[in-house]
Amino acid sequence: MKLKPLAGALLFASLLSQTAMADVSLLNVSYDPTRELYQEFNAAFAKHWQAQT
Repeated sequence: MKLKPLAGALLFASLLSQTAMADVSLLNVSYDPTRELYQEFNAAFAKHWQAQT
């Protein structure tokens, strides 16, 4: 029967995909590196804005 080789190939492919996906790690990137920059920038901009208006 041709069903057994097909089932075996599908099982093998699913096992390979699961092990490949297990090695993937997601990187959570946030605004933390620029938080201090924007705090300083916002303070300077507020001073500038108050002087202009």
